[in-house]
Amino acid sequence: MRENFSNFGLSALVSPNPLTSSGTSFTVTAGQGALFPSANFCVTIDAEILFILSRSGDTFTISIRGFDNTVAASHAVGAAIQLSFIAYNLLHIWQNVADSYAPWVPPVQQPGSLSASSWDNEFEAAGGWTLYPASAGSGSIWNAGSSLRSHLLLDRGATDNTLYTAYIAFNPPASTPFLVTAKLSMGVSFLQTVNTNNQLQAFLFICDQTNPTSSTTGGNRFIVKALQATNVNTSGASYYANAYAYTYASQIAAAYCSSGTNTSLSPVLTPSQAQTLFLRIAFDGANTYTAYLGDGFVYWPIASKSSLGFTPQSVGIQLANYVASGSGYPGTQAIDYVRVVTGSANPRFGS
Repeated sequence: MRENFSNFGLSALVSPNPLTSSGTSFTVTAGQGALFPSANFCVTIDAEILFILSRSGDTFTISIRGFDNTVAASHAVGAAIQLSFIAYNLLHIWQNVADSYAPWVPPVQQPGSLSASSWDNEFEAAGGWTLYPASAGSGSIWNAGSSLRSHLLLDRGATDNTLYTAYIAFNPPASTPFLVTAKLSMGVSFLQTVNTNNQLQAFLFICDQTNPTSSTTGGNRFIVKALQATNVNTSGASYYANAYAYTYASQIAAAYCSSGTNTSLSPVLTPSQAQTLFLRIAFDGANTYTAYLGDGFVYWPIASKSSLGFTPQSVGIQLANYVASGSGYPGTQAIDYVRVVTGSANPRFGS
């Protein structure tokens, strides 16, 4: 929730007399209420900070007494009431500044009229997100949280073929439209022997499983997937022996699972090799899921599926690899954010 401010917000308590420590409303000097915002702001009275839910004329409705580590107290008529910029405001602003110099990494909460949700964060704290498995396989780095600031990172070792999942409970109200958006970067390392069609795979999904870690096709789910693969025959060749043999294709596609049976949807898109991937799933609130690919500002539909008829229980990212021959395929996959917006929103625009 965004706090509001105005200039010269200062008045005096008129009623009640006194404002007790449990009081939930008060009035100020006639005509001076207009000096304050209409909702969501903080005032100080004596040594107490109060969070004001709303103001109608000169009447203030209190949301929280003893706000920001102050103590609720009784206040006499005539006490000064001042609009305040407090520690909470500054920390709230700072927490909502993107933890990156890249301006397209959005803050924790949605701007404007769209409401942030409990699923909307950037892995900075536990926040309900589960990393499974919590520890990395041989030669890999799998991490999120304060040490990586707003990002989740998998740097997969050459012998690691583990399926990694980052997920969080997601239970939107029935018939509620929503958008789920992920910013994903994928890179492939060729500094070793590789084989044709080795793939790094990433799956953004909505699922009816509360624990969606067993596979990429478990339960009922809708998926938008990104694949990065070698697409020439380089079997037995090393990077230094044949540098020009290493090319790869990025492929974006949608799929859905019904009772664990996976069905791919057409078409399959091949974006620019160097493009950062913005993947999106939109639910229209009625019957249809649609997968999108975007650039962080504009999104283009890939494919849709109607009549899936499942109740979402989780949202997340799964990171896998496919190895045609061998025990692993090294590469780096970084997720800057997974964002959820509930309610009406245009799926073709916005981060």
